[in-house]
Amino acid sequence: MKKVYLYLFIFSALLNVFTYAYFTKKEKFESEKEQKKQAKLEQKQTVIDSLEVELFEMSHYTLGGNYSAQDYVERYFDGYSIEKIRDSILDMNHVKGGNQLAGYDFPGDPIIISRMEFMNHRWILADFDNSKLGGQLLIRYYLNNDGTFELETLDRAVYLPKPQIGE
Repeated sequence: MKKVYLYLFIFSALLNVFTYAYFTKKEKFESEKEQKKQAKLEQKQTVIDSLEVELFEMSHYTLGGNYSAQDYVERYFDGYSIEKIRDSILDMNHVKGGNQLAGYDFPGDPIIISRMEFMNHRWILADFDNSKLGGQLLIRYYLNNDGTFELETLDRAVYLPKPQIGE
């Protein structure tokens, strides 16, 4: 009977040693895992913060990010929609010869304004192109007291002609 108690004692002692070893290693493993997770989270948060700062800095030169220009539009445009100006510029693409704001005329291959960004309450930066030429325009827009608006091309930057397929 003493042998049985001795075996039970040894078995329970071994069981306690293995249980203790298991739980201490498990705690250490989970602690390391949590530290790695926290480090990855901090790294991702740093990237997110830097991207937010970069986006904020880039959006300052747009109507959406320039609060002074937004305030001006709300105050003086008296409910006049910027979208009406955008639509009017895009409607000019359908005029024979293309959009005249670009200042170039290519019969049969009209220049169109494909993209534009309202920089503030006075300027628009627009991309124009056709199959031969491309570039950007700086357009000034001004809202008159009678609700009409004026558009004037201030400057243009033309890129090198596009290479033609088969040349």
